[in-house]
Amino acid sequence: MTSASVRRVATWLFLALAFPLRALAEAEAGRGAEAAHHGPDWATLGKYGFAFAVVFVALVWFVGPVLRKHYASRHDEVKADIEEAAAAHREAEARLKAAEERLAHLTEETGRLMAEFRGLGEAERDALARQGAVLAQKVRDEMDFSLSQAVKMARTELAQSVVERAFALAEQRVAAEARGPVRDALVEKVVEGITAKKGA
Repeated sequence: MTSASVRRVATWLFLALAFPLRALAEAEAGRGAEAAHHGPDWATLGKYGFAFAVVFVALVWFVGPVLRKHYASRHDEVKADIEEAAAAHREAEARLKAAEERLAHLTEETGRLMAEFRGLGEAERDALARQGAVLAQKVRDEMDFSLSQAVKMARTELAQSVVERAFALAEQRVAAEARGPVRDALVEKVVEGITAKKGA
């Protein structure tokens, strides 16, 4: 209700209540004069009835439309609030349902991803195991080759050392046993024999 309508209603109420108050004042004034009379005072009752009718009609005529308008607008506001609350409730239920569906899908997606990652991990483990086996075999092959080469070199060096030692011993023995031309001829024979062995 606006302030203008409130002022208008208050004015009409004041005017409507003025009649009953005036009738009540007149009745109180005339009560002393009619104290001897003990029956109902129909004139006073008529004034009261008229005053009540005036107030009632004034209230219905002037205040009724304002109250109806106020309550109609209030009804519309409450109805709009209820519809808005119902829409919000429906929207909340839809969001809840969507969240529950997302949660169910999330659980399934989590299980799928875990299985996928487990499979990738196992594949990576198997690949690393294969690479490790290949690398180990390669290292073994290289070690075998290195050992065989070392053994060959050791044998060659040993044979060369034995030959050189044999030469030294032969030279010492020849030097001890032979003198002059015999020694020279013997040394030449031994050298030729060793040279022939080396060439073979």
